[in-house]
Amino acid sequence: RPRAEGPPARGGGTDGVRSDALLDAGTGRALRELARTGGTTLYTALLAAYQAVLHRWSGESDIVVGSPVVNRGRTEFEDVVGNFGNTVILRTDLTGAETFRALVARTRDTCADAFAHQDIPFERVVEALRPADAVGEAPLFDVVFSFVTEESRRVTTPTVSFAEQPHHNGTARFP
Repeated sequence: RPRAEGPPARGGGTDGVRSDALLDAGTGRALRELARTGGTTLYTALLAAYQAVLHRWSGESDIVVGSPVVNRGRTEFEDVVGNFGNTVILRTDLTGAETFRALVARTRDTCADAFAHQDIPFERVVEALRPADAVGEAPLFDVVFSFVTEESRRVTTPTVSFAEQPHHNGTARFP
């Protein structure tokens, strides 16, 4: 069958494109159930779907995605104020994943491996792998997957309520 129309063309440099998606309640329930029966999380099921789309658009089976992590797994950081965020590299080979369930299982394993090493700073990973310098391109991945639940975007106190107002400045963090 013909390939699907691909993603928007890359702008190069620090140009970035952000795409937000809201799932309807039925799709959300179905994905949560798929994640539950697959012994994983909604994040992993959505990441698997994202990788499937990237595979469809690119024709590539070796999919590499960056993903931000909070990186507060160590107990000594529980009461420390500050940003401990990091980026992990999620590389999944889609070859032979004949069903979406198989892809979810493979993605679950990829995530477990990456998250086990999330305390290694991304900059050190880049230095260790020393990818060929490509001016204006990300060193290890071209796309990022970030999952935020709608519930986490709202803060309510007895006197005031805050809600995130999404804004994309048109740039990418990893030129």
